[in-house]
Amino acid sequence: MAVSHKIATMNSLIISFHRTFAPIYAYKREIKTTSVVWHKAVAGRLGCEIASTYHMALNIDRDYSNIIYFMDNCTAQKKSWTLFTAMVDIINSNMIAANKITFKYLEAGHTFMSADSIHHEVDKKMRK
Repeated sequence: MAVSHKIATMNSLIISFHRTFAPIYAYKREIKTTSVVWHKAVAGRLGCEIASTYHMALNIDRDYSNIIYFMDNCTAQKKSWTLFTAMVDIINSNMIAANKITFKYLEAGHTFMSADSIHHEVDKKMRK
């Protein structure tokens, strides 16, 4: 799940992006949350940039044999051929141990995920 943050400085606005990879079940505490944060001067939210966040997360979680991502229904970012092609490339490489990556899309409008509470805490701290 990704969130955009806008931070006002004295004369300009910094737009940052935050993609969170968090376990969907609260009892899965052994799986750590991974956050990928960048700002607009580095990259935007195109398919290749979103795919690179998955690449980074998979580098961290490289030892799992089966990876399942539960995602909201943001079509432009998470249902792109760029993302799917990147996943095929990664799964066919020896970069990770997994032999299967599954995307599960939650029903539109019913997408409260563990990443939401993480983003809420980030927003609170940025406003302070």
